[in-house]
Amino acid sequence: MNNNDYNNIHQTLLDEYFNKQKSKKNNITKKLINNIYIFSTVVALSLSGFNLVKSANYDNDVKVVSNVENTDLNSKNLESGKIIKLNQSIFEEMRKNSEEAYSNYLKLKKKIKKAEKQQVLYNFKKIKSLDDILERQKELESLNLTKKDKLYKDCKLPADLQWFIFEQSFLNKVPTDLGLSIIDTETRGQFNSSGLSSYNVWDGSYDLGLTQQNTKSSVLKFCEKYNVSYEKACKLIKNNDYVNIVSCFLEFEEIETRVKDYDPIEYAGCYNGWVLWREKEISRDYVEIFKKAYYNKYTKYHNVTSKKEIKEKINKNSKVLSKVKY
Repeated sequence: MNNNDYNNIHQTLLDEYFNKQKSKKNNITKKLINNIYIFSTVVALSLSGFNLVKSANYDNDVKVVSNVENTDLNSKNLESGKIIKLNQSIFEEMRKNSEEAYSNYLKLKKKIKKAEKQQVLYNFKKIKSLDDILERQKELESLNLTKKDKLYKDCKLPADLQWFIFEQSFLNKVPTDLGLSIIDTETRGQFNSSGLSSYNVWDGSYDLGLTQQNTKSSVLKFCEKYNVSYEKACKLIKNNDYVNIVSCFLEFEEIETRVKDYDPIEYAGCYNGWVLWREKEISRDYVEIFKKAYYNKYTKYHNVTSKKEIKEKINKNSKVLSKVKY
């Protein structure tokens, strides 16, 4: 029997079976096992998943295909490309009957997992309060991102923080490479300033945390913007990298009011020595270190990510997730 003959017979029997199942759907017991999903399309099921050449028990094949938790499933649904959620017994049968179908399931599961992750990553949120920062931190950390998820693989900053900088850069309309290069410069490429404070002998202030936020300027801006006490702000900015990054972007916002057009060199100089940075040797040296990072290390995101690009990413993932039939 060739594939075409088999497919015709297979489809006819499936249709008959689905029609019978529909009339009995009130008697079907739903037994689900959480977090075990079988994702398959009609191609995987009919051609590669349950070919009679591979499985002698045709009745069992039909049972495996048909015994789904959602009793409204029919051949038309399968052909539409809907991704279906099956129970544990069907999962085991698929694995026994066809390694190819099981392989297809794993690929589709991976695709769904990627779409779910991307949906969270691109769900950019404007920060309006301290709670917003902490909530976004919780969301990004829950993804358990790895080195593969980093925007810059060789950068020592964790993937979740790289993505948070990417997000805040988009929302504040500055290139992602600016923030990354600033931290690289502050830490000389080590990204190891989280939880640390540096004393400034010339004015008695301290620079706190990942992006070295100053206690006499940056921290005060954060307190005013997000209605947080000075003591609490100092503690959070020093020890919480997400809060620290938001404070850094408040500094960029302040620099923007002083600079007519975006210029990474001017931003770096003002970040270190404010508007008269060119008169300070330490600031000029700082800018030279920054330039090496900005123009040699971080070069993929010199432009601000467009709204269109973000929207396309979200829509693409939404289309994938809309095919999941729960």
